[in-house]
This record gives sequence, structure tokens and C-alpha cells, in this order.
Amino acid sequence: MAHSKFIQEYIDALQLTDEQIAASMTYLKALEKQLLGADFKLRRTLMDKQIITNVLNSTIADLEKNQAALEASNTELLEQKEEIEEKNRILEEQKKIILEKSGHKDRFLANVRQELGTPLNGILGIGYLLGNILQDEKQVNYLNMIVNSAKNLLVIVNDLLDVSRLETHTLSINERPFALNKLINELQ
Repeated sequence: MAHSKFIQEYIDALQLTDEQIAASMTYLKALEKQLLGADFKLRRTLMDKQIITNVLNSTIADLEKNQAALEASNTELLEQKEEIEEKNRILEEQKKIILEKSGHKDRFLANVRQELGTPLNGILGIGYLLGNILQDEKQVNYLNMIVNSAKNLLVIVNDLLDVSRLETHTLSINERPFALNKLINELQ
């Protein structure tokens, strides 16, 4: 080794005794082993440091990519939130309009029922009165057609009002007996 040659030249220059030289050689060889071991440990520590540095750099790069992806997702979510809020605002406006129109429709149907129902009830009342005084069978048949038509028209008007009540969930159902054959004959 290069160190051994240097040591030998140093010893020759000092002109020490054999025992002193042997002791010094032993000490120097032990010191050389310690230095080689320390050098190995230092190299190993430097390699470990490089590995750790590489892992940390890789982790930092991954974190930066993830942060960029999260920021992009966050931006996209914020845009979607704004779109949803705008759609909800539009839906609320449309709901108000629909409720207004529904109220107008309900009032209109109630007015129609009132405006048509009153004259139809008048026709029916007059028809019943005329039915009591008419003697001619042909005239009674005509009167019955008028009365039945007025009844049917009144049913249609009431059905319009019932549709409105169905939509507002205020319709009540009344049970009452009826003659099915009579109803079928009236419809024919």
C-alpha cells in the first residue's frame, strides 16, 4: 500500500528501536483500519443522504403535481357551483312565475265556473218549471234534451274546477249513489 511505504520511510528517518517501530506500526495499522472504516461509513452516509434526497425530491414533485391537480379540481368545482347556483336562481324565478300563473288559472277557473254555472242553473230551474206545465210529449222531450244538455255542461264546468282542485290538492271526494243505467241512457 502507498501508506505503508510512506510509513516505512518515515520510520527509517527517525531511527527508532525495533520495539518502538513495531509498536508504531501496530498503532498506525490500527489507525489505518479506523480511517478505512470511517471512510466506508462516510461514503455509506453520503449514499444514504443521496437516496433520501432523491426520495424527498420525488415526493416534493408528486406533491406539487397533486397540488396542481387539486387546484384545477377546486377551480372546476367552483365553476360548477356557480352554474348550479345560477340554475337554482332561474328555477326559483320560474317557480314564482308558475305559482303566479297557477293562481291566475285557479281564479280564472273559479270565475268561469261562476259565470257559466249561474246561467246553467237558471236554465235548469226554468227547465224544471216548464216541465211541470208542458203537456205536449214532443215539447217535453225537447225540454228534457235542453235540461240534460245543461246538466252535462254543468258537469263539465264542475270538472274543470275539480281539475284545478286536484292540482292544488284541495279536492274532496263525495260518495253518493247513482243509477248507472240512467247515466248511460243520458250519455247516449
